[in-house]
Amino acid sequence: MCSFTSEFKLLRTMKKQIESSHYDFLKYMHLSRWSCYYIQIKKVLEYSPRTVLEVGPGDGIFGWYMHKNGIAYKSCDHADDIESDYKAELGSGVLPIGDSSFDMVCAFQVLEHIPFEKVQDALSELHRVSKKYVFLDIPEHSVHFQFFVKIPFLPLLAKHFTIPRPEKHEFDGFHHWEISKQGYSRENVRKLLSEKFIIREEFTILQNPKERFFLLEKK
Repeated sequence: MCSFTSEFKLLRTMKKQIESSHYDFLKYMHLSRWSCYYIQIKKVLEYSPRTVLEVGPGDGIFGWYMHKNGIAYKSCDHADDIESDYKAELGSGVLPIGDSSFDMVCAFQVLEHIPFEKVQDALSELHRVSKKYVFLDIPEHSVHFQFFVKIPFLPLLAKHFTIPRPEKHEFDGFHHWEISKQGYSRENVRKLLSEKFIIREEFTILQNPKERFFLLEKK
């Protein structure tokens, strides 16, 4: 566990990527993003954890729903203008959290903000503080195909699939990498995750196929 001194030094060296104003509802929220919240919350509740840690709580919506469902929820973020229970940067040292502290640890749209060479260290920390599960949401650079068929008196039939676009990634001030870009193929990401985890579920959703979800179990 980090000492208060080392944690303070770590915080002073962090470069904040996103201001809290970024999460203003009218600018940040749209239906496809809201769909991600839905699947994040739904999937966590399906696994019935008693305790959940979210790394990168963003606008706090996920945490609010965890509290409303009686789950003991904590959050971790390094930005001083984001409210969180722990202050530390994933991928830049040891999180100030004990081993196996939470049934499920979530990091939604977080790992892409970390240089890829530090992602292994970040995953090691998520593995360490989780009792059993880790749930990730990572952007994917792909071409998306969607099909809808509606026949009267029958349910809507909707299908989708994605094809990777292996373009070279250029850091835009936010994302250091994305799945399916050069060097970050789905296979490479799965191999990295499989070093410490069993991939229980991997999927995209129709409403926002630009995000790839991984439900992981500790080995």
